[in-house]
Amino acid sequence: AMVKVKTHWQNARYSIAAMFLMIAVISGFIAFQADRPFVYADSRYLDTPNQSMGIGQGIFPGRVVWAWNPDATNENCKNDNWGEAYHEPKNSDMDVIQKMVDQSLMSLSGETSVGEGWNALFIHFNEKKNRGAVGYQPGQKIFIKTNAVSTPVDGSHNYSGLNNYTMAKTSPQPVLALLRQLVHSAGVAQEDISVGDPIQSVPNDYWEIWHTEFPNVKYISIVGGNGRTKALPGSSPILFYSDRGAVLRSGDWNDATKGIPIYDDKLYSVIEQADYMINVAALKVHERAGVTFMAKCHFGSHTRTNALHVHNGLVNPDGWPTSDPKRDGYGLYRVLVDLMGHEKLGGNTILNVVDGLWGGPGANLRPVKFKMAPFNNDWPSSIFMSQDQVALESVCFDFLKAEFTSDKHAETYPQMAGVDDHLHQAADSTNWPAGV
Repeated sequence: AMVKVKTHWQNARYSIAAMFLMIAVISGFIAFQADRPFVYADSRYLDTPNQSMGIGQGIFPGRVVWAWNPDATNENCKNDNWGEAYHEPKNSDMDVIQKMVDQSLMSLSGETSVGEGWNALFIHFNEKKNRGAVGYQPGQKIFIKTNAVSTPVDGSHNYSGLNNYTMAKTSPQPVLALLRQLVHSAGVAQEDISVGDPIQSVPNDYWEIWHTEFPNVKYISIVGGNGRTKALPGSSPILFYSDRGAVLRSGDWNDATKGIPIYDDKLYSVIEQADYMINVAALKVHERAGVTFMAKCHFGSHTRTNALHVHNGLVNPDGWPTSDPKRDGYGLYRVLVDLMGHEKLGGNTILNVVDGLWGGPGANLRPVKFKMAPFNNDWPSSIFMSQDQVALESVCFDFLKAEFTSDKHAETYPQMAGVDDHLHQAADSTNWPAGV
């Protein structure tokens, strides 16, 4: 409503602006008066510090690297729809971000240069895949998967000024840093790299940052055109859900019990054909999942028109109210585990990255500043990196669970019981529900 106020006021439609201002005031009053009880997990399932489960993955098993530098982001960024979006180059220091990504890669691999670091990752990954102790081979394909939620899919590739322009998603700078590493240090040809979120598009704001420096990389878009590579579906389903039709359905957003069972999905061909995947997710909380990182980023990897059916496998499928989640608790079917374990998704990911430069309070909301130390009411300005997707999601969950509490934010979704159920199940099969 406040966005409408500003729009109509600028166009001298004062009476309409006044009406929306009244709506905003009344709605704000009601929202602040609403009862939002704090939800705590069952104490039987609260993980104590340093209580590990499962087997750590990576050169240094379970290692997670956190890089934090407040200089990476513009503290005074307004992040509005009139030329101040957080992802614009003027709101980030690319030199600082490049150093953060470079140092993270070296810390993760234990090497002293970016090139040696990538070679170590490739050798470790190929050994795990029974390909032998070999590094990257010319011609092998790499797909960098991003979270481009709510970008335009109408072919215009221009969303400046739209409400979704400032929503929290993967920002372009960490991806640019990875492209520089792969091309300049790891020796990967631009033509063998693809970037994007196949179910969405590559908007001009991102295109100009990436394409200017790397014109021969393939930028994947659901609509194609204007230099983008159109996302094409695979020929047959290869993703099979382990609930066997019991949970996932094609119903509606507000009733997970409606609709017909969904047993499988096709994946996009760019995913099927990739020899390696790099997953670059965004640091966000989520109304339906509690949190959203690498696993939920794959809600954009299947080829259906939307991800309604897979949301039924989350802790709170309808998204409201979070004080009464529909599938809370532990030991339930979690679709995220299927995605983390699939051979072409989590199982084909050589590097997991969470873009925490800005941080989001919801699926389709603008980034917010983090109040807890060491951020102290500034943007989180962080990059998280790991070979171990369970360990990385666990660390990022800890950050969001500590930040999004009722005394700091209205969005307390990470506090729902069972938000980390998928991590328990992905770490150790003894935590799987009966029948899976």
